[in-house]
Amino acid sequence: MALYKAGIGLTAAQTARTLCNNALTSPGEAKFRSVNLSNEKIRERLSSVRGGLAAMKAAGWIRDEASNTLQLPDSARDEARLRLVVGALDAALAAGTFN
Repeated sequence: MALYKAGIGLTAAQTARTLCNNALTSPGEAKFRSVNLSNEKIRERLSSVRGGLAAMKAAGWIRDEASNTLQLPDSARDEARLRLVVGALDAALAAGTFN
């Protein structure tokens, strides 16, 4: 098991918050509704951290195993749910939970 770098939880929370907020504020833009889990930065900042993908799934993102992506299709997009997760992450970040 690899040792975690300092601040990786903070980075994962910030990344999840940014991705969810982008999907919330720009729902019509396809680039903000799909996350490539094969992307090196996404693997490093989000999927390698315990709870990183769980935060995204809590916001309504669905994992597509075939394409190795997280998708937020119209059928799964729930603005209130996205706002709830973004708010919870904002609160945790403001409280210094991940520092």
